[in-house]
Amino acid sequence: MIDLPPLGALRAFEIVCRTGGIRAAAREMGVTHSSISRHIGELEAWLGTALFERSATRRSMELTPAGKQLGLVAGEAFQDIARSVAAIRETRRHNEVVVSTTQSIATRWLLPRLHIFNQRFPHIEISVRVDQKPIDFKGDQADLAIRMGRGKWSGVKAAPLMSDYLIPVMSPVLKEKYPFRSLDDWLERGPLLHDLDPDANWKIWKDQFGPKDLNMNKGPQITSSDLVLRAAVLKQGVALGRLALAMDELEGEQLVQLSPEYMQIETAYWIVTPLNRKRPNYVNGFIDWILEEGAAQQERMARKIFEV
Repeated sequence: MIDLPPLGALRAFEIVCRTGGIRAAAREMGVTHSSISRHIGELEAWLGTALFERSATRRSMELTPAGKQLGLVAGEAFQDIARSVAAIRETRRHNEVVVSTTQSIATRWLLPRLHIFNQRFPHIEISVRVDQKPIDFKGDQADLAIRMGRGKWSGVKAAPLMSDYLIPVMSPVLKEKYPFRSLDDWLERGPLLHDLDPDANWKIWKDQFGPKDLNMNKGPQITSSDLVLRAAVLKQGVALGRLALAMDELEGEQLVQLSPEYMQIETAYWIVTPLNRKRPNYVNGFIDWILEEGAAQQERMARKIFEV
């Protein structure tokens, strides 16, 4: 544990040393003279020694040897902090919204829509950061995160963005090349593409729809929902795809849905924001827009699962 004096008092002392007096320090901090004097007294009490020479005949304030030593160190430390803060602020553009999300959501859902936002709000800059780690806003500059889950994260606020469904999909070229009679034929005879996400793997489908003797050991195992769908587009097998992430390929006929059956995923997509942090209006504007996009995507998915 680092043993430090009260930082407010130390800051007041540094300003007194730099400006040369209590009056000037009070003007810089926007407080009363007595407030500065209380800070100095508090710091001296914590240190157990005087920092200024006190004399009825002297109007100016002179530092004691201990005061000179601490003033020098405190001045350098606050200058270092000021330089670091300035460097950090320079990396953050004015009216910039920083979004943290996963690679699959960024590639398949968020990035394809950002041109719509840019047309409506050209004065707002969007930065997208891909991060698979648990949400932690304490050491992160992100304004919000988009995550898949159940929305029960501690220390944050989570607003539902959209739910999702699992559907079997494959390349229409591959389907035409091997015209099996049914989805079960495909699953039993063709290669499977396995998403390692436990909420989106073939075991879930097998348990509900079968076939009960489906061989779960055949086919590649892939760690990303995006890559699973990419593999399906590349004619490498049948994927159990997340509908929200596969809509563009389905509408563009790069993928086809193999069955009218579908499963709603227990996890959903959420907008996650830090608690007790004031958000600028442009961040709120982005959140409102992305919630609109989530609602529109939900409608598209509802139409899709009933059209097959």
